[in-house]
Amino acid sequence: MIAGTFVFEDQSIQFRLTQNGLIEYTVHDAISGVAATKAVGLTEFSAAMRMALLGEDDASECLYEWALIAMPGAKDIHDPSEMSPAEVEAAVRNLRWIP
Repeated sequence: MIAGTFVFEDQSIQFRLTQNGLIEYTVHDAISGVAATKAVGLTEFSAAMRMALLGEDDASECLYEWALIAMPGAKDIHDPSEMSPAEVEAAVRNLRWIP
């Protein structure tokens, strides 16, 4: 099994390789306490991790598009029904882990 945890300033990302070949990850924002879980392909996850670690300066447009697919959206947030639309929008921004 492949699994691990990355910690970036105010976020932590726990990930694991699922049986169907997707990477399922949960990102936690330490400031707001909001979390989201999403499953993406290895290509998308790797592109996002590369951008998180090395930045976007020399990233191709294609790499950036793959990384965007890996970012969590409103539907991925834990308990979004307890949040206002503005809070959900802010949570999505806070949970983004690429520049």
